[in-house]
Parts: sequence; structure tokens; C-alpha cells
Amino acid sequence: MTAEKMRPRERFEWINRRAGPWAALLLLFCVGILAHRIAVVRVELIGDLSEKMRPTAAARLELVEYVNSQPWVAFPYLVIFAGGLLWTQFRKLPRWSLSVTFLLLALPLFGYAWICFRIVSTTGFMFYSVINKP
Repeated sequence: MTAEKMRPRERFEWINRRAGPWAALLLLFCVGILAHRIAVVRVELIGDLSEKMRPTAAARLELVEYVNSQPWVAFPYLVIFAGGLLWTQFRKLPRWSLSVTFLLLALPLFGYAWICFRIVSTTGFMFYSVINKP
């Protein structure tokens, strides 16, 4: 069916079906990049205080430092994510399979954003208590 013969509701559904996941992917990656940049700034402010931190907080810092020093690790993830979305759209699979694919592929990014936000939220007390020592 051509665009001239489509009703407005059909056009909206077509755009939603084709462009919706890509817009959500773009938004998700923007949130991930923002969380990463905020965590990198916090890591730079903290410096090397790993010996005074809990092991989980130190592991989070090391992960963010690794991703910051090796930014290419995000590229294969983006390729796999985009490939999965393309595959589900070209195969004309049911809508629920597109949603499940998107959610499963978004889990690592949600986890990384959570780690970045945990660095920002849990290291504030330690940072200020070390700076303001008598």
C-alpha cells in the first residue's frame, strides 16, 4: 500500500512500527552516554580512593574507567542491538517479539546506566568526607 492510499491512522501505525524502536534506541543510548559522562566526572573527582571503598564500589569504578579507556566496546553492542531490531522488522515478526527483543537487548545498557548512577549516588559521602578531613 502506498503512502497516498494510507489513512492517517495507518500512517501513524506504520511510523510507530518502523521508527519507534529506533527512536527508543537513540534515547536509550543518549541516557547511557549521559550516565557514563556523569560517572566519569565523578571518578575524576574522586581520584584513586579505591583502598577506602567497598569492593563493589571499587569494581563499579573500574568498570567505568575501563569503558572510558576502551570506548570501542560499545560499538559491537550497538551493532548487535541494531541488527536484532532490523532482523525483527524485516522478518515481519509479531509486535510482542520486537518488544521482547528490544527489552532483552536493552538489559546490558540498563545495567551499565544503573552502575553509573550508583557511582554518582554512593560516592558522594566518601568524596566529601575525604576532602573535608580535619
